[in-house]
Amino acid sequence: MHSEDAAMNKPALSVNLLAERHRLGWSQDEAAKLAKISRVAYANLEAGRSAPRSDTLYALADAFGVVVEELLQDRPTLRKVRFRSAGTLKCRDQVIARTARWLARYNELEALLDARKEWCIRNRPNAGGRAGAAAAAEQVRADLGLKPSEPILNVGGLLEERVGAKLLLVSIASDDFFGLSVGAADGGPAIVVNNWERISVERWIFSAFHELGHLVLHLDRAYSVDETAEDQRQEEEANAFAAAFLMPQAQFDKEWSNAAGLPLVERVLSIKRIFRVSYKTVLMRLKERAPDIWGRFNADYLRVAKRSLGKTDEPCGLGREAFCSVLAADEPRHLDGNDLLDTRLKTLVRGALRDVKISFGYAAEALELDADRMRELANMWVDA
Repeated sequence: MHSEDAAMNKPALSVNLLAERHRLGWSQDEAAKLAKISRVAYANLEAGRSAPRSDTLYALADAFGVVVEELLQDRPTLRKVRFRSAGTLKCRDQVIARTARWLARYNELEALLDARKEWCIRNRPNAGGRAGAAAAAEQVRADLGLKPSEPILNVGGLLEERVGAKLLLVSIASDDFFGLSVGAADGGPAIVVNNWERISVERWIFSAFHELGHLVLHLDRAYSVDETAEDQRQEEEANAFAAAFLMPQAQFDKEWSNAAGLPLVERVLSIKRIFRVSYKTVLMRLKERAPDIWGRFNADYLRVAKRSLGKTDEPCGLGREAFCSVLAADEPRHLDGNDLLDTRLKTLVRGALRDVKISFGYAAEALELDADRMRELANMWVDA
């Protein structure tokens, strides 16, 4: 029997347990320990050889940080999605399924409240390489009413409220996956960003606009769930779009010139702070005029800091609030990483609950919270 056929014949629970475990990078021992069951018992559940008691099912859901329904439902799928990832990412299907469930809830809530946001950006499928992609980004900024010197202070608000893209943040224990995007045919346009704690906030921000670049530049020819291999030209164009969107050329040139008296490392980090981007984004912008800039920067950083920068290191990194500065507006407390959901979906859920259009259980499922955390969130909402 082929592996695909075997997976189809397994109960949804076993398929979802395996996918969730891969998403978190856990062994069976670790999953069993957190669910407070034996490794043999867990292995039997994941293999589909046994069915769990209700208390075990809830313990498993709690361990994986999902609602019970998510473990029991067959995985929905998407077709018009751009999800290119390294072959080592074992949870690709699970991420697609979670995104499909999230989009379905999101669209249901928008319909219930008659609150759909329209995609307001004109697609530009013929970018013409990196230069064309950068020009497209600056035109999109202009269409959104952003001034050339205006930094992006609220990524989530810009994407959801002004662009009309749905935004989902998921934590996937992998530095080979940064994000994906979904076309309108599957309920989007939508952007998904991996906000795993080992990935810098600057990378979250860049990934969000990288995916926006794909939606603007490549929607007509690059969105198929069956495509997994990267197209290097499209990646370079999306990178150029993101860099230009975050750092318009004229303003970048001005700030770079103003910092001319600083040593290279300090100069790069000063520009990084101004535009709230990764140091890699700054170097990417400089590479056209100084092809050896990466080597020079790495050598200077090693000399100054007495250590090399790792793959996920980000000197002078931003805090999580930099991704979506209004996330705390719904609640009178600072949000932690698990609460870092798109603000608009929370607002839709709150409105639907207030108007008695959805149940408390539906609200919890839509926000992927258990009953206690949903109750805590509802108690913190204030009318003012």
